[in-house]
Amino acid sequence: MENNLATLQSELELSNEQVAQMCTGNVLSVDKQEGTFTFGLDFLADGGIKVVSGDREQYDNAASQELPTFNFGIYGCWIKDDDNSFKDYVPEDDYTEKCSVSSTILEMRMYRRKNRNEEVCIDNNP
Repeated sequence: MENNLATLQSELELSNEQVAQMCTGNVLSVDKQEGTFTFGLDFLADGGIKVVSGDREQYDNAASQELPTFNFGIYGCWIKDDDNSFKDYVPEDDYTEKCSVSSTILEMRMYRRKNRNEEVCIDNNP
């Protein structure tokens, strides 16, 4: 994601302060010769950054799928807010019971998916 942020900063000529604001969950708009661009972090967007040609209203209305309540990282979990964004981060040591259960379910799904993929690979190789 760091490279994507650097590319966005370069392409839209963003200040370090603007990038820092975006990294804390803010959605930003900039006016360029080509028009207005609005962008923010979006874990479901390609590269982790959602960019929309238009203003904040167009950004908010841009089609996006329903987000899961928890988005787990390596050392913690982002929790979805009422506005369908991830602004609250909980370190793994501070997980609530609900976070822990969701993490366990996700791990089990990933384990099963990995095993199914291995089985498919074994079956396809005579």
